[in-house]
Amino acid sequence: MAHTCTYAIQTEEDTRRLAAALAPLLEPGMVVGLTGDLGTGKSVFVRAAAYALGVREKMPSPTYTVVESYHTESATVLHIDLYRLGTAEEFHMLGLDEELAESISFVEWIDRVPELAEGSDVSVSISMVPSADTQRSVTVRLPAEKELVYD
Repeated sequence: MAHTCTYAIQTEEDTRRLAAALAPLLEPGMVVGLTGDLGTGKSVFVRAAAYALGVREKMPSPTYTVVESYHTESATVLHIDLYRLGTAEEFHMLGLDEELAESISFVEWIDRVPELAEGSDVSVSISMVPSADTQRSVTVRLPAEKELVYD
């Protein structure tokens, strides 16, 4: 059973703080699926969570490379961007099953591979709030045994 919380995010720094609060709850083998329109802050979220997990190098967007891998003292972190993939089959052709099982994986545009989205351990949905220029609504779904503490 999972539970879901929605947060009103005012600034990019708030996005980073929320992602950093999520990071300690993640373990190798977990998939974090991210959805949201272009420019809503998915990559900002991933970078902040990865830095909180111990990634120290610069993290370019994997939009063209599809997958970027980073190593920390405690885990490998994958940043996967499915935006440019046309089909779920293209994702499967990447052969990432073993890496997903052993890494903490952040998958942007996870909805492009429905079975991966359905099996994700954590989901993060980011959307713009229509009545506000910079405010975003971030909905996080976590396993029942995990509790995200963010103020």
